[in-house]
Amino acid sequence: MKLFKSVLTLSLLIVLTNACINKDHFNFDNINDSSWNPKLAIPLLKANVGVYNLFGATDSNAVHIDESSKVVSLFYQGKTVSLKMDDLINLQDISTPDALVGYSTPSPIGIPLDTSLNKIESINLSTGQMTIKTTTQGIADQLTFTFLDIKDKNDQDLTIQVMEGQTETSTLIDHSIIPDNGTIRFSISSASTGTCNAQISMTGLDFKSVTGDFDIGTQRLPADSFELYLFQNIAAKGSISVNNPILSIKAKNSIGIALEPLFDRVEARNPASKDATKLLIRRGSNVNDIEAGTRTGGTVESEIRLDNSNSNLRDFISLSPKFLNYELGFKAANSSSGSQTIFKNSSCELEMNIELPLEGSVSAFEVLDTIEMQITNDLTLIKEFLIKTYTNNGFPLDTKITILLMDENRQLMRKEDGSVMILLDKVFTAAAPVDENGLVTESVVISSDHKLLDSEVLASLPLAKFGQMRASMKTTGGGNTVVKIRSDYNLEVKVGVKITGNVNLTEKK
Repeated sequence: MKLFKSVLTLSLLIVLTNACINKDHFNFDNINDSSWNPKLAIPLLKANVGVYNLFGATDSNAVHIDESSKVVSLFYQGKTVSLKMDDLINLQDISTPDALVGYSTPSPIGIPLDTSLNKIESINLSTGQMTIKTTTQGIADQLTFTFLDIKDKNDQDLTIQVMEGQTETSTLIDHSIIPDNGTIRFSISSASTGTCNAQISMTGLDFKSVTGDFDIGTQRLPADSFELYLFQNIAAKGSISVNNPILSIKAKNSIGIALEPLFDRVEARNPASKDATKLLIRRGSNVNDIEAGTRTGGTVESEIRLDNSNSNLRDFISLSPKFLNYELGFKAANSSSGSQTIFKNSSCELEMNIELPLEGSVSAFEVLDTIEMQITNDLTLIKEFLIKTYTNNGFPLDTKITILLMDENRQLMRKEDGSVMILLDKVFTAAAPVDENGLVTESVVISSDHKLLDSEVLASLPLAKFGQMRASMKTTGGGNTVVKIRSDYNLEVKVGVKITGNVNLTEKK
């Protein structure tokens, strides 16, 4: 009977006992390379990088996958904000000076309205009151003030009677003001003739609706921002070109005015590089207005879409990671010239979204993953130590893989000089080939050996509990080749230890 003893066998026993690792970890078939025999091949770590790993801190809800085509898009939704007419039209209190007026004035006297309302045709009031304060100049007569441009709900002129020297107040609820060239006309009548001092004031005015041809000026929504987590781990100066990005503004408008959007205060900013790109509309491009609500205050839905045909959106998105800062502006569109009716409770509700189909080119970004390691506690009997890698790259991206050692607290392990402990440094795997449509035709499989020459790293290897994998990826052609990312693309990385023991064979009868 022959008994073969070897240090190699002892080393394997140490692995299986001292390290307290499940024997299933030593399934040699997992290494996918029969050339490892007769040398012992111990799996060290295994990682799979899928589509979701590309997006860093992206909320998984932002990743949209078309089940039929497997095309991946990122969808970012901004906050819903409202432009309210109640904030734009405020009826100011109106008061005339205390002045001498005559009875039976031959021509009406005008009360000027706020200049912002000088194109108003009518105001349907919901609240307000009219106050007439008089002082006696002679005989105390009863005066009748008739307001020719204020009608009650029966379309009758507003009349207020006041005894000279007294004050009278009348409600304006459900009354309408129909200005005459920006003024409200009134006349005074009495049984006698004469003059008195009178002051007229209109206070607490609010409206149900306003009809006219008026300019709301430039209105700004509150400044806001949201973060685009597109390839969050990209280097500060890296670039991403997404071929067909879409920025849409969905509107629900009950204001009786079409609105022209203003993008002059929209920019993308990279906090790492400090670079900024402004959103620009191409000269001569046709960008839709927000459609007006109905004349009865009904809501009309419409959408504004920006893409490469009418804006610099591709360059705007290419800066990553970024914050999109915006302070959208609006003004009455040219199509809104003429008479419109605006209701008190009317508003325009806006939601800004960005859709990024993953078709384009990328460069200089890293995908990070933390992987649990499986390693022996005793390496003293090892004569030769090699790292074996197996990569199966299903992404159309050239990839360099670096693996750093981490302790039980998932902190990077460091050498005496403070540098991180590197198990593998920039192991290259080529991009999977693509067809004329930018889709992968087959994955690329590469298997290779790597000597671990750093004695300090080798000595610390038994203390490593995790490995941090950094996969630096870019499209071919210097990052310029246009490709598509599908949901079934995957990068598989397997790392093992090739150990050759100091074999001493003895024969025993």
